Amino acid sequence: MTTSCHHDQDIVITRRYTLSGKPSDRKPENKRESWVVSREIRCGSCGVLNRVVRYSIARLPKCGNCGTTLPEPRATKFFRFFYRNRSWGRYAPLLIVLAALGGYRLFVTYIKPSSSEVKPPSAVEKPAGIEFKLPEILAKPAAPKIQVCSRRPNNGQIIYSARRLRDFGHLLTIDNGSEGSAIVKVRDTASGRVVVSFFVDVNATASFAYLSDGNYRIQYVLGGDLAENCKAFIQPLAVEEFPGVESFLTTYTSTDTSTHVGTQSVTFTLYSVPSGTVRPRPIDLKEFDAE
Repeated sequence: MTTSCHHDQDIVITRRYTLSGKPSDRKPENKRESWVVSREIRCGSCGVLNRVVRYSIARLPKCGNCGTTLPEPRATKFFRFFYRNRSWGRYAPLLIVLAALGGYRLFVTYIKPSSSEVKPPSAVEKPAGIEFKLPEILAKPAAPKIQVCSRRPNNGQIIYSARRLRDFGHLLTIDNGSEGSAIVKVRDTASGRVVVSFFVDVNATASFAYLSDGNYRIQYVLGGDLAENCKAFIQPLAVEEFPGVESFLTTYTSTDTSTHVGTQSVTFTLYSVPSGTVRPRPIDLKEFDAE
């Protein structure tokens, strides 16, 4: 893009950071993604460790070395017993009727009191010297209802900005694949003050393209419902900061006809992937809330 001053803006450097971790530490990116669930069971006969995937009650796991039946939870054995004897289903209505008659007989004989033993409410005597009071927990007034944000921010909406936005700048992109929404803060390392903060919805990507030159630390908090001021979460799930300092510097390249302006682009992901390059560190909520 060429301005009236013959300045061309080009993004010349791109950096992408992903959280390191096992695939089980993150939420699948889409409904088609899944992982095979398995568990390890040691054979009671030969002692060999067998990897057993999830199976139905119609199958019986056996040791791959000696063929001995592997141990199972009692619940699995219980359901397998009924599965193998499912032909008994034709007797189910009769068993239900007999069980109902037996339960009614037990109730009439041992549980239901006779009419002579039941006293009317007026005949219940109050013990002398004893005062009936409500428990203290019932006497206390109900806790006030927590007020939540009435107008939830849109994805990418700026919550706070300490500087006037420029016509162009460096690009910061947040890819939020976590289980909650995120509030991202860009904090100046020299002053410790927040330069800008913006909202990133769950399973969404948001960018801020107006960062000035400088050194910054990137912090974020994950949560669900926003507080009444719409700037903080009622119950934060995680409060973390990416390690290191991100440095941004604009470059200028002049030619005979124009001047090219070069900016930088940085992307962070808020979910763990096996080939992740960074691991965020937990920080205190007070440190995050400080402006």
